[in-house]
Amino acid sequence: MLKKLLCSTAMMACAMSAHAEVKVFDFSYQNFMKDFLNVPDILKGRFSAEDKNGDGVYGASELLTFKFADIDFAPCVNAAGVSTTTCSIDKFSYQAGGPLNFSAIKSVHSDLGNAYYAARSGDSYGTTFWSPDGGAPYDTVYVWTDATQFSITAVPEPQTYLMFGAGLLALVGAARRRPTCSAKFAD
Repeated sequence: MLKKLLCSTAMMACAMSAHAEVKVFDFSYQNFMKDFLNVPDILKGRFSAEDKNGDGVYGASELLTFKFADIDFAPCVNAAGVSTTTCSIDKFSYQAGGPLNFSAIKSVHSDLGNAYYAARSGDSYGTTFWSPDGGAPYDTVYVWTDATQFSITAVPEPQTYLMFGAGLLALVGAARRRPTCSAKFAD
């Protein structure tokens, strides 16, 4: 009975992973020029995409979510207390083993203040904040240099954990069924 259950679970996990097309990736960039200084700051991000045409390249039309430096560029939603939020992702492409190319903009307007975020891989990431009463804006800009390093990893899918659990159950089941050896000594 246990053997049938484990085999069914393993087959179901394989079938589920075969149909899982949405992929999630964590990425980061490190070593920028900021305020005319080289800084070791790390800017992290995450995106999810579905390779709908099966060409191995994730394009802008296949992008589901995109977050960079704690800013959600996609999906674009108004946060509580924010009157207007606009977002655009003008360019996006990623192929496994290659660079991540993107250009994203987000603008937020509220009674408390306004913010503008612009990120272009290989170029710069900048933020500008200003108050609605016309105060001086505050800018921060990270500029890519030859020293800027890129890293990306795929986030394991839930089916991966399911298959891992099924494998562990199979090992436990096999260990329980194995006959124990006992040595008998004659005096």
